[in-house]
Amino acid sequence: MDGVELARHVESIRPDMKVLYTSGYADSEVTRHGLVAPGVEFLQKPYTPSELVVRIRSVLD
Repeated sequence: MDGVELARHVESIRPDMKVLYTSGYADSEVTRHGLVAPGVEFLQKPYTPSELVVRIRSVLD
């Protein structure tokens, strides 16, 4: 099971669950191949710890 499948499974149980996807692939590649839908929270690797904290806070707010 990859991260997208896991998120979909958890979402079926907990629809209020917040998800932040991360990947080493470029944002455009991820969207084009349907790994993450447009508008879904996505953070491209590499990222700094502070960037991750800011994005997590944004997703949770």
